[in-house]
Amino acid sequence: FAQARGPLPPSYVTHPPAPFLLRAMGELLGGAAVAGAIAGGMVGAPQRRGHTAAATAAAAVGLALGPGHNVPLLATAPAAPKMWALLLASSVTAAVLFVLAYGRLRPALHPLEARRQAV
Repeated sequence: FAQARGPLPPSYVTHPPAPFLLRAMGELLGGAAVAGAIAGGMVGAPQRRGHTAAATAAAAVGLALGPGHNVPLLATAPAAPKMWALLLASSVTAAVLFVLAYGRLRPALHPLEARRQAV
């Protein structure tokens, strides 16, 4: 949404008007929730698709509130490629670390399942 809008006046960066902030936050959080739900629905197992979509939508909103909150203001700035690269790098790194940590913790989280697999 932010890239389609075009560049912002310099005064918006230091003193954004309230209607712009409401629209930007709606676009940011709404877009993140919809994109996260669609992505979660596509990768989730059929029997858990709704749960996966909701969890991924919540994660996307969390990302939007964290490092992604700069997107509406900086999407058309000259530094936009750097911002997108940093967002992608941090997201991929977090995903890889999460999967590795879950793999190491899984036997501790599910001791009965680990014993069944060992037998």
